Amino acid sequence: MIKKYLRNHNIYIASFFLTFINYIISMCSGRLCANVDNFNISLVTNGLFSDDCYTYYLHPFLCKLINIISKLLPSADAYTLLMHFLIFIAFWVLFYMLLNKKMDKIIKISVILIMYLVAFSIDIWSNNYTIQAVFFVMTGMIILRNNFKDKKVIFYILGLIFICFGHMWRLQGALLTIPFILLDWFV
Repeated sequence: MIKKYLRNHNIYIASFFLTFINYIISMCSGRLCANVDNFNISLVTNGLFSDDCYTYYLHPFLCKLINIISKLLPSADAYTLLMHFLIFIAFWVLFYMLLNKKMDKIIKISVILIMYLVAFSIDIWSNNYTIQAVFFVMTGMIILRNNFKDKKVIFYILGLIFICFGHMWRLQGALLTIPFILLDWFV
């Protein structure tokens, strides 16, 4: 039992380390906001134009959450902070699930390198909020799909949280995942 606990603990640390490296490299090599959309949403949701923090594209609950974070941390950009926190947790869980799979080490390393390559090629840390919404929903679906065998409640909750955040982030972006979900269920 202690061996299993230490193995799980090491996987948590390794997946955190992989995510942290991904984050540091991305922050040192890219811009904070890849386009004006994220910047404008950040300005509105942080309350820089008025006390009304609602935007057209984000769900009102998400806008209110960002506004609350903005009031708790007035010198921080709450929108970017929440966005980077969610992406960090998403990568951490994805790396954890990958490292926990029973497969050859070369395949694991290859998949990790592919994940790094995709993350940097689309610049997920600072890309448009539509792409991030798709990333959140797909992460949630991957977590739920992967958890069918393990049946851990925390992963069900985490998967549903990511799906909800993806839909609140941008509904039209989240709807892009429907064909892939249907393919997964019926093919």
